[in-house]
Amino acid sequence: MSQDSNAEQLESPEKEQKKLNILVVEDERGIRMMMGGFIETSTVPSQVGLIETAADGQEALEILKNNKGKFNVVITDGQMPKMGGLELAKKIKESGWDITVGLMSGDLGRLGLSNPETQASVMEDYGIAALLSKPFNLSQFGEFMQQIITVRAENSAASQSQTPQ
Repeated sequence: MSQDSNAEQLESPEKEQKKLNILVVEDERGIRMMMGGFIETSTVPSQVGLIETAADGQEALEILKNNKGKFNVVITDGQMPKMGGLELAKKIKESGWDITVGLMSGDLGRLGLSNPETQASVMEDYGIAALLSKPFNLSQFGEFMQQIITVRAENSAASQSQTPQ
């Protein structure tokens, strides 16, 4: 019985680390507020640790710098004042932080993401795990979140297999 208790205690921190701590970056206040509900509706509640918001990429970058390791997912709008989503994604990738990024935009073409060939290249260059075109419905948002969760899990598994024992 004590072995089971020890096993549960050893698994608990690992389960905590797998929770999604999400920073939503969106300049439109109404959409920013709605995103929390969408996230809670489209994921298993036990998967989400916390959800916080920022009004633009510059604010998001400051939040990430001041809270290193707190967030493991960023969902960002593509076009915002001060700093857009692509620039934010690139800065996150360059920082080396373990953060999975999802990008939403009402005009993917304006961001150079209108065709599949350039999408794949830009997503890799900027470290973007998933794209979502606005406007979207709850079902589409759920698929977007599932992509982010899948990529996050794959990246975690890959980094754990590379960790020296």
